[in-house]
Amino acid sequence: MEQHLRRLHRSMRELWIERMPIGQVEAAVYETYAASEIPNAVVYFQVTRGVSARDYDFTPDLQPTLIVTARILEPAPSEYAEQGVSAITYPEIRWGRVDIKSLNLLANMMAKKEAKERGAYEALFVTPQGWMTEGASTSLFIVQSGRLITRELGTHILPGITRELVLECAREAGFAVEERPFTREELLNAEEVFITGTTFGVYGVVRVDGRPIGEGVPGERTRQLRALYLDRVAKNDDAPRS
Repeated sequence: MEQHLRRLHRSMRELWIERMPIGQVEAAVYETYAASEIPNAVVYFQVTRGVSARDYDFTPDLQPTLIVTARILEPAPSEYAEQGVSAITYPEIRWGRVDIKSLNLLANMMAKKEAKERGAYEALFVTPQGWMTEGASTSLFIVQSGRLITRELGTHILPGITRELVLECAREAGFAVEERPFTREELLNAEEVFITGTTFGVYGVVRVDGRPIGEGVPGERTRQLRALYLDRVAKNDDAPRS
């Protein structure tokens, strides 16, 4: 919760939404979860700038609107974790500040739709220069020579909370970790590829653009990190310690 709220607060600050106390958001999240009576729920919260006449300009005294919903977390098919998922690469057409957690997700939706139409689970964004960034709704990792590689933080990726936790698990387990740019060719020739996300944790990617990754099954590092992640969740310790 702390990390999700911290990211929300930073995103609101970057977009000049200043009159929504984070404590109010946190209280509403817990209240909604309790009222839902759903033990294993996805609680979604969003803040908009508020009610105003349509205009590019806005007045600083707007009262933001908070919306919180809760729904049952439907279990994903077990084969996603056991057998891995497939992905496609998709042109990076998003705006230049995807580090801001916002509702500006049209390009993500378009990428997801393309992936589904091509029989894939996820779309992985690649820039015109050939650099990979992240998935349409996930963070992206590769494994090369036993080293875990993911993009460094910056305006080009969303600072994923599960990404942060998985990196922490990897370092605690003694894995070599690099946060740096990597290319589509590195992705396609990686020993392992996996994605992370809040609702599922870690999934191995076993095929990209129709090409098998590694041996075509979730690799050893992927399976280890998924197990470490699930162990943290089971112990109610599923928040990064930064």
